Amino acid sequence: MQSLAAEVVALEEKVLQVRSREIRLEKETGRLKEGVQQAEQQLQSSQQDRASLQATIDMLQVCQPCPCKMFMLLGIQK
Repeated sequence: MQSLAAEVVALEEKVLQVRSREIRLEKETGRLKEGVQQAEQQLQSSQQDRASLQATIDMLQVCQPCPCKMFMLLGIQK
């Protein structure tokens, strides 16, 4: 009878350890998901910045022969 009780206690301890590990992994997964979301937002922001800079570069290349128009397009008064 004692060995059965000891086996039950041992199994209950294993269940608690597994559940504890599961909770820890769920928390870690949540943190990792947040990190991925932040990285995706930063990537999207960087892509938007790059597109904006490329548009500015393209505009400057088109306006290169006529600097006065370039200043007007950029809102700079000479």
